[in-house]
Amino acid sequence: MKKNWAREKQQVYFITNTIVGWKTIFVTTRSINIIVESWRFFIERRGAQFLAYIIMPSHLHYIVHLVNADYGISDMQRDFKRHTARQMIEGLEASLEKPPSPALPLFEAAGFRRESAKELLAHFREAGRIANQTYRIWLPDDQPEMVFTQKFFEQKLLYLHANPVEAKIATVMEDYPYSSAAFYSTGKEGLIPISPMRFLE
Repeated sequence: MKKNWAREKQQVYFITNTIVGWKTIFVTTRSINIIVESWRFFIERRGAQFLAYIIMPSHLHYIVHLVNADYGISDMQRDFKRHTARQMIEGLEASLEKPPSPALPLFEAAGFRRESAKELLAHFREAGRIANQTYRIWLPDDQPEMVFTQKFFEQKLLYLHANPVEAKIATVMEDYPYSSAAFYSTGKEGLIPISPMRFLE
């Protein structure tokens, strides 16, 4: 994690978290639920407000407002990565003797396959060895971007919601079930509550 991250409190950030080697992880219900449950923890226990999000097969984008003055973005990223990495490793270890979990039909149709637990653990173990850890799942260079203006927010909103269309997983942004695109189009609540806000220009 970058040591020079801004420590400002109560700010809005655009964040990207990427799996080491861009491995296809988030294509099963279980792996997606690990992320959703973790985000819900931050909403319910840390007072985080999510303005937008998307879960892609190998990475996440989200815009989050931290309203707790005693809990900054580096705190959230540290806790989020630690918890989700542990959950993913435990799940892979538990399924070592099983065939790879099939990708959800949406992802399978777009050509995204899930590697075996053995292959993934070997990859994460090697990444961890290089970093002097047992395993490494997340890339360390997140570099959150602070969101100051409505224009910048809308640019990032379009960028993250367009991901599945560009990846040819969906033809329409609002049809992708693992993002907040439908909320901004129809008001329909998705995986987690969304707290839209306006920025002063």
